[in-house]
Amino acid sequence: MGNQSTALGLRRTFKDVSVHGAVAAAGTSVLPVITGRAKYTIYVQKVIISILTDAAQTLILRDTASTPKVIASLPASPGTGPEVFDFLDDGIPLTEGKDLDLVLSAAGLAFNYDIQAYLRPTATMIPSEI
Repeated sequence: MGNQSTALGLRRTFKDVSVHGAVAAAGTSVLPVITGRAKYTIYVQKVIISILTDAAQTLILRDTASTPKVIASLPASPGTGPEVFDFLDDGIPLTEGKDLDLVLSAAGLAFNYDIQAYLRPTATMIPSEI
């Protein structure tokens, strides 16, 4: 487990892009959750998914690169309750400039999600781009 104050410090130093939300059992397909930005990288520190209604569908958390980087996944019929993916203080970087999506294989799962993340500049920029 990471040090909570260090993790929070990174989200304060850089741009905190943490999100939380809920998905009803009717939810399907790709759900954009965090929007990326050119010359910046999203770092995901922790993902908590609380399954409310179990179903034989999968859930994947990935970026939007042409070959997506998958950072978390739940199998079909994951059961109810919380699933925690902890990437420690620094977090796991996505592909530079890409978004973060939740991908559902079909309707059926109902869940709440909490994603702790920050957006950090990772390319050379000129002052007007900051």
